[in-house]
Amino acid sequence: MVVFLHLNSISMEDKTPIFAALKKNNMHLRVYGKKIVKMATTGTRYEVVNCLFNSHQNIIFGHPESADKMFKILKKAPQLVVLAGIIEDRLMSKNELVEFSKLPNLDMARSQLCGVLQSAASCLVGQLNQSQQTLVSQL
Repeated sequence: MVVFLHLNSISMEDKTPIFAALKKNNMHLRVYGKKIVKMATTGTRYEVVNCLFNSHQNIIFGHPESADKMFKILKKAPQLVVLAGIIEDRLMSKNELVEFSKLPNLDMARSQLCGVLQSAASCLVGQLNQSQQTLVSQL
């Protein structure tokens, strides 16, 4: 996960707890200049992010699973504004990132799918056994 931020005026005293909370959750906040980002993205499919950069840019690096934690941390610092992000090779807007952070993790989605498939199978077995049970009860 790569998230691009706009940094409004913020004191180092306010910034330090945000850095610590991000680092504690295995995310890293880095500052890069426009030239470095342009050199890194030139010739890639992410060249469109260059329009987001006017000067130095704050970028958060982390795992996609920690997107919800990132938004909880950034809620405490309104000076850090999310512009866009890249998750699993897909460029997303802020609204798409918020929706992604609300999704359940992969294990939860798999368990929900298994539950749906299991309920359909048990319903089918119940319907197939119903006629046999009716016959046995009437004998």
